[in-house]
Amino acid sequence: MPTTYQFIDEHQKHEGTWITWPHHHTYVKNYANSIEYIWVEMTKDLAPGEKVHIVAYNETLKQRIIGLL
Repeated sequence: MPTTYQFIDEHQKHEGTWITWPHHHTYVKNYANSIEYIWVEMTKDLAPGEKVHIVAYNETLKQRIIGLL
């Protein structure tokens, strides 16, 4: 059976990074909002060197993320 997973070293060339933005269905709303700064910093640090794919729970959260970035 062929392997369907690929584990690469973070320094190896890769297409991009996927991150799932915290939301109130995973964390309570106040907690999700209080940790967003971490995702903002990750995105800003990653973006100059690679694509950052962000999974947003819904359109409302997508617009919030755009505003934060």
